[in-house]
Amino acid sequence: MRLSLLKRIALFSFTAASGVALVVRPPVVVSAALSLLLVMLLSLLVRLLATSPGGSHQQPLLRWTIAAFLVHLAVGVAVTLLTTAWQYLGPDAGQYHNDAAEIVENWKGQASAPLLPPGKEGFYYLLAGLYSLFGTNMVFGLIVNAAFAAALVPLLADTTKRLFGGDASNRVPPLALLLPSFLLWPSQLLREAGILFFLAVAANCATRLARSTTPLTVAFFIVSVTLLFTFRGYIALIAGAALLAGVVISRQEVVAGIGAGMSLAIVLGFVVFSLGIGYSGYRATTQTSLESANLIRLDSSKAATSGFDEDADISTSRRALGYLPVGFTRLALGPFPWEVRTIRHLPALADALSIWVLFPALIAGGGVARRKSARTFAALVVPPLAVAMTVSLLIGNFGTIVRSRTQVMVLITPLLAAGLADRSKRRQERRRGSVSLPEGRLVTR
Repeated sequence: MRLSLLKRIALFSFTAASGVALVVRPPVVVSAALSLLLVMLLSLLVRLLATSPGGSHQQPLLRWTIAAFLVHLAVGVAVTLLTTAWQYLGPDAGQYHNDAAEIVENWKGQASAPLLPPGKEGFYYLLAGLYSLFGTNMVFGLIVNAAFAAALVPLLADTTKRLFGGDASNRVPPLALLLPSFLLWPSQLLREAGILFFLAVAANCATRLARSTTPLTVAFFIVSVTLLFTFRGYIALIAGAALLAGVVISRQEVVAGIGAGMSLAIVLGFVVFSLGIGYSGYRATTQTSLESANLIRLDSSKAATSGFDEDADISTSRRALGYLPVGFTRLALGPFPWEVRTIRHLPALADALSIWVLFPALIAGGGVARRKSARTFAALVVPPLAVAMTVSLLIGNFGTIVRSRTQVMVLITPLLAAGLADRSKRRQERRRGSVSLPEGRLVTR
């Protein structure tokens, strides 16, 4: 099979880099080989999605996906090497790295196992697995996270294609790569890349299950939600339940929808409760009371310079509902310019500005979904709304909000893309419907 110019350049680059690295430093050889393997897997993912019914066009999507991998990897390496940037943007990376290294030492019988927080252990063990295979080096985790982040491009494009068609799908790659929240946080040695990847897989499967149930789609949905329980337990519970509700709502036949939703819930419960995968995340989430959530939010608001609403109280259902409109607004649109206190808060303001710019597209996308069907609109709105409501109650500082907001963004990307396509279509129709005469008069046909 004849290779395209892009594939030839990529293959030559990796071969040359591997040859040089063999002489210079062995970890670079491993990095090049791991990167090549993951690029091949990403290419396979693009090909599978592009050849499926309603799939996206392959070559442009492949270029965007490979570009996303390279950009995310470059950003991750840059932030890790620059001590100031690392301490400012992702200091948690050091804890993940150190605990993963301790897990490897424990596997060798040379150290005790670290105490891991429930509902977060999946990322630690992912890093530990990489370190045990290739050596204790942060760059291996950055490479895997870059692949997770790059996979958002074809996954979200395919989901959007199935919901709103090719024109909307073409708007997805720039959104999935260039938005500040998508570009910065998944690139680092943090859990965000894996969380967004599993959310995107689950959402894609839910979109497929809304039309028909196949064993492979069910398997991928169950695996993605189960693994999400090991990365961020409460998001897995809320998003998983909301996506199941979306499947039920989307089915034209009510009985078939309820049956599909119950079947998925039973299989998911079997995996979590019987096999124990993700059970610690589920248990930690379900055992968290509103009083505990209030303490978490209070600590969040007071532990950072970007904290807000330190006096807010969500310790009871009534108080939580009373604070929800305020917290939801801050999650959706914050921080506002008057809430920026230092230069260090400017990245959060830049992220908020991107949300403000895209807000009209979100409204337009909601209109497209409503015109398509009320069921489609409800199925698309319920998951991001449920996640947004949960996050808005738990977080009390803008530094964490800009990271957590990506979990909502990945679920509303199809709506944003549909809105951008609809607005572009309407502008073109207005231009075609009007002609300017030499005298400067405007005549509408």
